[in-house]
Amino acid sequence: MAGTRRTIILWSLAAMALLALAALPLGGSLAAPVSQPELTPTATQTATATPAPAIDIGNATPIACGQAIAGTTSGAANNVSVYGCAPWLPETGPERVFSLSLQTSSDMDALLGDLNSDLDLFLLTGSSPASCIAFGDNAISARALTAGTYYLVVDGFDGAAGSFQFNVWCPLAVTATPTPTVTPTITPRPTMLHHYLPLLFHSTEARR
Repeated sequence: MAGTRRTIILWSLAAMALLALAALPLGGSLAAPVSQPELTPTATQTATATPAPAIDIGNATPIACGQAIAGTTSGAANNVSVYGCAPWLPETGPERVFSLSLQTSSDMDALLGDLNSDLDLFLLTGSSPASCIAFGDNAISARALTAGTYYLVVDGFDGAAGSFQFNVWCPLAVTATPTPTVTPTITPRPTMLHHYLPLLFHSTEARR
């Protein structure tokens, strides 16, 4: 029994030796451990938000109802190319901005004249081109505008720039009406009293 156990142990040792030899490379030396590549962290790029285009209302030229102004878009800022009320028009020229303040609700008509280039007209309620509420090739008619500030923008179609004459009318703008001054009137004495007072005095003297 002891001999059988010794034989099994010897065979086990021999098998382990064979397995160890099989793991050796042909050159007879142990293989060097394979080094793991170091992972280099990759910097994450942060997206930069692109500011939305806006007209320059800070440098808008004030214009009033009934006023006419001669101007030009040449040399002006070119901040907006597409307007929300007419997205199919490529307004890639420079734009000239006017501000119109209405004290009460009113209609408004605006007209471009004396043009030497293809200029268009836009009516906005703010600096964003998405706030456009009306446009025209060279004229705009807006009805029942509420009180507030509006921006009229002269822009160039397909890169156009040039001079113009600009007129604005507000036919329903309410003007202050002067309050009439009340003039006191003299009330005449009754006609009968005017005639009978002398007779009454004459009768009194006659009795004396």
